[in-house]
Amino acid sequence: MRFPIIKRGVLAAASIFAISIHAQAGGFNNITVGQAGLAGNCTVATIQEAINLAAANPGPDTIWVTRDTPLGYYLAANALTVNDPNVEIVGGFDDCLDETPSGTTDISGNGNAADPVFRIRGTSSVRLQNLLITLGDADGNEGAGIDFQGSGILEVVDSVIEYNNTQGGNFGGGIRVDSSAGVDLAIANSRINNNSAQSGGGISFEGPGRVILNNTSVYANQARDDGGGLFLRGGISAYFERGVTISGNKAIDDGGGVYSKGNVYLEWNGVDAQMWFNEAGDAGGGGYFEESGALANLSPRGPLLNGQYAGVFYANKAKRGGALAALDGGDIQVTSRDGGSAQVLSFNQALERGGALLVGASSYIQLIDTSLISNTAPRGAAIYGEGGWLFVNESLFFTNPNPNPNPARCRNRSLHCSDIARNIASPGRVIEMERLPGTSGFYVWITRARFFENQGQQLFWLADLNDFRLRDSVLDFNQTSSYLMNLSDPTFARIQNNTVINNQIAETSVIRVSAIGSDELISANIFAQPDKRSVFSGNTIPSAQVTENLSNDPILAGINASNLTGTPIFQAAPALYELRRDSPGVDYTALRSGRRDFLFRLYVDLPPVANGAGFGDVGAMENQDVFWNGFED
Repeated sequence: MRFPIIKRGVLAAASIFAISIHAQAGGFNNITVGQAGLAGNCTVATIQEAINLAAANPGPDTIWVTRDTPLGYYLAANALTVNDPNVEIVGGFDDCLDETPSGTTDISGNGNAADPVFRIRGTSSVRLQNLLITLGDADGNEGAGIDFQGSGILEVVDSVIEYNNTQGGNFGGGIRVDSSAGVDLAIANSRINNNSAQSGGGISFEGPGRVILNNTSVYANQARDDGGGLFLRGGISAYFERGVTISGNKAIDDGGGVYSKGNVYLEWNGVDAQMWFNEAGDAGGGGYFEESGALANLSPRGPLLNGQYAGVFYANKAKRGGALAALDGGDIQVTSRDGGSAQVLSFNQALERGGALLVGASSYIQLIDTSLISNTAPRGAAIYGEGGWLFVNESLFFTNPNPNPNPARCRNRSLHCSDIARNIASPGRVIEMERLPGTSGFYVWITRARFFENQGQQLFWLADLNDFRLRDSVLDFNQTSSYLMNLSDPTFARIQNNTVINNQIAETSVIRVSAIGSDELISANIFAQPDKRSVFSGNTIPSAQVTENLSNDPILAGINASNLTGTPIFQAAPALYELRRDSPGVDYTALRSGRRDFLFRLYVDLPPVANGAGFGDVGAMENQDVFWNGFED
């Protein structure tokens, strides 16, 4: 498996993410800042004086900053420079006698000498709380709001970082961390918004190090290159926890919401999560973009709206890969969080390719209990691939009879795993996979999915794949202006135990395969498409490769006598395409022993029926009747 199990471990134990305020006394050197000066019980009148005083005293220091300023804010005429082993700066106090902060203290870099608001250097442990950090305008190679170049810990709690701009600088409009020795960055109960930079409009982190976001919104930030919301690169473990919102960010190039490159591991499993309305311009990944060996394990749960979980990956937009894009060895796994409802990628848009997903060369995307709904693109409205690995409820690394790596996610809902529905490709295909020149290894495995009400030239268009498998799935009510499925020169293909019914197909055949060889098998499917050939090939179809199907198409029986010509008889609603016991195709195939159907039910060998001598039914659904008394159908 290409997704490591990485725990926060030492990071959590070190309590860098304990959100409660540090003890206000008890070992700390306490310094109060207020423009009233000593007469108002204040230690000093400026924040930089307090920082210098703290640095000159051994041990941890806490600086309390009032908000009773004539202008309503503190003006950082030059960057507030911190080089202190352990300092906490807390704002929001009414005056220097107040011991309970409320609100925030505003610190503005407006008019400073093209500096960040905070500049942190050396080996420092810094906590910033109850602050509004704004209007930093750093030039050169510094972040505009907070620039941390060193090692240690940076915590941002109950704060707002907004309207900072790096101007000609490169990284980190809101926060920049650049460390060769390691930094832990923890942000909680905060907002990072309306910042801009060349890369990492909201946050730029170049590792090594660790990042934790909790109950934090990163929104409306802009990058002139990559990573509108966040830019992550090099030796980073990132964890997005409860209440993380990444919305409305924009990048001119890649990663409207998040850009991840190199040795980066991102785990997002929190609740109340949103990745909405992000946009990438020139290249890809409206919501999330990764490349060069980055890994992402995405299982967030959206907010509850009207009693239902909202989709997390919603209405993102890019040239390629509207919601998610993995290129050049990037790996993404998307799963539901708790099995209660599927993960959903919906209403995302690509201007060229991959409305929901883009699978790049040498990259791996695995969807488990994940649905793609109402996404759009000219090519690959749901998924576009150009050389890599795509697994939907399956994995190349599992070899047991049911290769679903976590079947409980779907089984607990008593439903199939994934809906690929209402995606619109104009003028191209809904799922389009083509191995580009110079790329190697292209695998597409899909099981226990329902494809319905999609529109495009074809539902599937697959060219020059190493391995294609479509099993235990339902394809219904799709509308295509050509074939439903077009396979061009697959090295290995298995289309087994699917139900194809009620589709509007303009061409004369359901499936077109350029040439069917000994490594392609189309078996145990139901083709309920009257007046349509089930399978068409430009060459003679070998009799051993198309077997045990039930079809309205009599030609199949001429190819191999094991194919049944007839009309399936289905159970009454609400059963979805489950064969009635007296239907053709019940207990007909011997190939399904030990396998599970569309709803994860084992194929069962019913007491003998007229046409059956096998272990299971043709099609995606298995008849589960134990008794035959007339009440089940």
